[in-house]
Amino acid sequence: QSTWGNIQFFGMGNECCRRFHGAPERLIRNQTGEVVRINIPFYPRGCCSRVPGISQEDRTVPPELSAKGISQAVWDEWVLSNLSRVQKLPTTICFDVTMAILTCFLSVCCCYANNRYQKALHEWQDEFNVSALKRHGVFVKTKSNAIIVSDGNSTRREAVCWLAFALTPEDVAALQQEPYRTGSMVDGCCGVEKNAAVML
Repeated sequence: QSTWGNIQFFGMGNECCRRFHGAPERLIRNQTGEVVRINIPFYPRGCCSRVPGISQEDRTVPPELSAKGISQAVWDEWVLSNLSRVQKLPTTICFDVTMAILTCFLSVCCCYANNRYQKALHEWQDEFNVSALKRHGVFVKTKSNAIIVSDGNSTRREAVCWLAFALTPEDVAALQQEPYRTGSMVDGCCGVEKNAAVML
């Protein structure tokens, strides 16, 4: 059963990632009941903010990954340390300098910072897969889904993001072919890059 609804939303300046009905179940099982995938809520940094990558309850390696041979030490290194480093990526000197200048110039710097973040996030998951997960038959991919919600007076985009860990050869192959992002591709802070790691 999914525990997604118990995860706190760390919203600080961007709409990703709130809890809505587009969120996947935490544990995905095949027809025989075997867990083939675990989805861990992920909180990407915003255009102008830095947020925790995962919730407090996910700082301990999930038992489904532990059963595959992923140790707490590996989890600490790649998720608590390396991913946290990506989340804290500086927004560049350009951003600091233009804070007191023009809003449009700030947007340019924001976009540059976001591109740096997306690139670093891609590199993190590629290195995590090659250096730590592949030997255990596990594959990780950042995923996000977004919908447009309207209350009759206003329209907004709601998005949810997660780290998908495939646990079986069949699901690894399936996850590798899945897109990083699904749902509404409405422009965010800096537009939508075709190969962006997460929806921002």
